Amino acid sequence: MSVYHANLTGSDLHEEKGVASAEQDKVYVADGIGSGDWEEIPYEALPSGFCVGFSNASTSAVVNGIASTPIDDTIPKSSENFLVLSCTHTPKGIGNLLKIRFVGSTATANGGADYFQATSLYKDSDTSAIAATYNLTRFSSAMGNMVELEYIYTTTSLSAITFKIRHALGDASGLTGFNAQLGGTSRVFGGVSSTILTVQEFKV
Repeated sequence: MSVYHANLTGSDLHEEKGVASAEQDKVYVADGIGSGDWEEIPYEALPSGFCVGFSNASTSAVVNGIASTPIDDTIPKSSENFLVLSCTHTPKGIGNLLKIRFVGSTATANGGADYFQATSLYKDSDTSAIAATYNLTRFSSAMGNMVELEYIYTTTSLSAITFKIRHALGDASGLTGFNAQLGGTSRVFGGVSSTILTVQEFKV
């Protein structure tokens, strides 16, 4: 009498062919011609929209500098701000989408007026920003602020890319510090206040 595998239950069930010698975290991948093997899921088999890569950088140390970025209709330049954080990512595929996200908290030594803060994203050794944002804080003394920036970048090669976040006061020169108490020079929260830059890669 024939017994079909789909009808097996309880103790009659058995593991897939070759599982005894398969390495941990491998899956059985069919080859489409009646067989297969235990391996990692091939990149080519992953669906569009699947996250295929992740890189990140963070620091809880004080990062500060003195710089000024014009708040006008020109692209920010690296000479107008100071380096906060960088993160290198090696793409898995050409044409994939990289979601770049930065978040941090700032404090300044400037006070007595309204101030803009400008944050810019750069790639490799480029001197012109590929993305930028700014906000306005209104305090009568030294100021604190949250900074966020997101950008979607389309990969054009499989070479490693270094993304850099740079920051400055807008239309004014003064010291700004990340992970800092008001004044911008002393660390805040004992090292648990972090500035973070992440890169997620999504297959297209």
